[in-house]
Amino acid sequence: MGYLAARKGCRFMSEAADDAALMKLAREAFLEESGAALIARYQGLDPLFTPAGYQAYADDLLERMTNPYLRDRIERVIRDTPRKLSWDDRLIGTMRLTLDAGVIPRRFALGAAAALETLATPRGTADALHALWPAPDQPPGRKAQLIQLITEAQTKLKSKES
Repeated sequence: MGYLAARKGCRFMSEAADDAALMKLAREAFLEESGAALIARYQGLDPLFTPAGYQAYADDLLERMTNPYLRDRIERVIRDTPRKLSWDDRLIGTMRLTLDAGVIPRRFALGAAAALETLATPRGTADALHALWPAPDQPPGRKAQLIQLITEAQTKLKSKES
């Protein structure tokens, strides 16, 4: 959400709350992608891992993330992009989890594509991401699948600019 808010010129996370399309996308990413994957993985362990429990969590999280009293700067939220694009961290780790659950993380791919834009690298998408992912390709073909999703998201982001 932070990287997409940055692309739109937001300076504070609270400004993202004013963008209905961005908030809808973030909520759908939480509910239909990461939430669906977490519910599939942990259902029955805790009331959080039910559709109603995760919906309440996601709505609360979005409200906290965009709380205007926090004055949470976008630059703080999006710092350390290489870590957030690493194999086991925020964006890619979440995308891997969703793929493991049979969910296609197209919304998280938009965030990863926006994050990749912030890296000053002359490399192409695949080369830049492979440099951040020294871990083995498990399951085989997963890296290619992630790169394809992010490349498609890059195209979508660019088409929205024109």
